[in-house]
Amino acid sequence: MAYQYWQVLTSFFFCCIFKIKMKTFQANYSRNGILIAILLIIPLLIMTPLFIALAYMNLSEVMLFVAIGAIMIAGIGLVLWIVKRHVMVPCEVSVSDGGINVKLLRHSFLYGMSHYESGWGNIRNISTNYDPQNNKRFYLVSFKSPHKTINLTPNDKITSVEEETELGTELLSYVDQFNSQAAPAMQIHSRGFYDSGWARGLTVITWIAMAAVVIIFIAWPGNLPIWRALAFLAYSAIWLTAFYANRKKSKSY
Repeated sequence: MAYQYWQVLTSFFFCCIFKIKMKTFQANYSRNGILIAILLIIPLLIMTPLFIALAYMNLSEVMLFVAIGAIMIAGIGLVLWIVKRHVMVPCEVSVSDGGINVKLLRHSFLYGMSHYESGWGNIRNISTNYDPQNNKRFYLVSFKSPHKTINLTPNDKITSVEEETELGTELLSYVDQFNSQAAPAMQIHSRGFYDSGWARGLTVITWIAMAAVVIIFIAWPGNLPIWRALAFLAYSAIWLTAFYANRKKSKSY
């Protein structure tokens, strides 16, 4: 009886220590591949056929303008609803000396896995990334097995590109701790979303396209409406701001 009592006390003691060391955070879970697919598939499957149907209808210019506007608003609304409801899923993230635990708090038909539990040695990459549009940070976590990359976005607002969230501070601290003891081949990398080759390529293409728009607008006035030129330049500026803000932070490390 005394031995069993001692076992219970010992187990309770170690559980308390583990809980003290483990920290839990609230975040939104997503996967970039799913998000990109939704942004591409919805317009192709829904908006494109409707636009083709409009081309065969004998509508006045006013009615055609109204119909196109209604289709675009409906398509954008549907995409935003799917992203908010099924792509971005609330999750609970727990980190400790033993690794990371991610548990989805809501079911989504887009994701087969609802729970990730991994030691630090099973993680290939963890990166911190800045979203200047929403003043938030998102973290890419790549596992060796299963071979997947997930996106964790805390709800914390930040005020500058240098500021980190509590989740990010904890993650990067454990990464530094693991890398200081691990062999070079086993260390966790920190390759960010904006450090990839496709992101750099898209940035170059964006600069070239912006230059082309400006040249066309100046050399052939009237061929390109000013609202289209301004809209394109505004969307391009959003990407360039995010890209260079993250590149600046990565160079500071």
